[in-house]
Amino acid sequence: MGVWHNADGTLDPVKVRAEYPIFKTQPGGRPLHYLDSAATGQRPQRVVDAVSKFLFTANANPHRGAYTLAQMATDGYEAARARIAAYVDVPASELVMLGSATEALNLVARSWGKANLRRGDVVLVTEAEHHANLIPWQQITREMDADLEFIPVDDVTGEILWDRLDSLMKLKPKMVALGHVSNVLGSVAPLAQIAEAAHAVGALLCVDGCQAVANMPLSIPATGADFYAFSAHKMGGLFAGGGLWARAELLADLAPIEHGGDMIHSVRLRDADF
Repeated sequence: MGVWHNADGTLDPVKVRAEYPIFKTQPGGRPLHYLDSAATGQRPQRVVDAVSKFLFTANANPHRGAYTLAQMATDGYEAARARIAAYVDVPASELVMLGSATEALNLVARSWGKANLRRGDVVLVTEAEHHANLIPWQQITREMDADLEFIPVDDVTGEILWDRLDSLMKLKPKMVALGHVSNVLGSVAPLAQIAEAAHAVGALLCVDGCQAVANMPLSIPATGADFYAFSAHKMGGLFAGGGLWARAELLADLAPIEHGGDMIHSVRLRDADF
């Protein structure tokens, strides 16, 4: 049992609330009741403490130096990667640490799309996508002269209309992009079924998993996804943190869309290896 549980194993909401410093405030003179966790989660005290400890004891760039602070930062960074990877049931070597889910989805759209989309190719997204999993596909399909088609969803439940999806699969899309859990309705996409349908026509599946990672037990491999993006701030972490999981062979083929920093092997005046 965790520190937030009663002796009988049930979760104690009072103990949970006490872990979050923001609930000690009273905006407008009233107790705070926060109902916007789909947009961002609040930060528990242990996160605040961990950030403070890093800033006060190990503030350095990970993977950028051999001195003690840099090594401590690197060890902490890689320990975080390993814990996050274990949480979503993937190898740490397949988890890319990024600044946000938006950055992760843009990386997939820009890098994979640039290398693989050609004129007339089809990308499918649902009508209910968050902007972060829609606009990158709008941009890359326009740039590559590919076609962007939309999977209809039920107006009430937000669930995918399967008859229409089956019809769209006949277009043999190269990529299917959708959210795992809706940030508006909470509807859960049956990813394993969608992945099976996508893979049957040679398509890949790119998933915005921000709401799922924050709210349900998750084994990413069990979803059948080929790319899976999520953010830290939806699950109690800080802004400017996120992750991208992809199958190892897909990661190996993703060209970087930003250059510099610790990606570099060697630099010369006119070129570089990375």
